[in-house]
Amino acid sequence: MITMFAVFTTGLILAVLLLLFVILVMNLVTFQRLPLHGRETVTVHYPVGAHGLASNEPEQPLVSLLVPARNEERAIVACVHSLLAQKYGHVEVLVLNDGS
Repeated sequence: MITMFAVFTTGLILAVLLLLFVILVMNLVTFQRLPLHGRETVTVHYPVGAHGLASNEPEQPLVSLLVPARNEERAIVACVHSLLAQKYGHVEVLVLNDGS
C-alpha cells in the first residue's frame, strides 16, 4: 500500500523536475545567440626583442594573450598597452570582438 509520504515525495519530485524543465525551455528561448559570422579579430604582432629581449638570448615561445572586448572603447587601449609592457617579450595580443 502506498503511503501519503510516498505520494507527497513523488509529487514534489515531479514538481521540481517540471520547474527545471520550464527554466531550461525559457533559457533556450531567451538567451542571445552568438553570430556565426562577422566576428572581428585584430592581431598585433611584435617581434622578439621589441620589449627589451637581447638578440643573444634564446628565442622564447610565443604567448598569445586573448582579450575579449565588448563595448570597451574607453579601456581597451590602456589594457593592450599594459599587456605589451610585460617583461615577457614574445607575445601577441588578440583583441576579440564577438559582437555580443
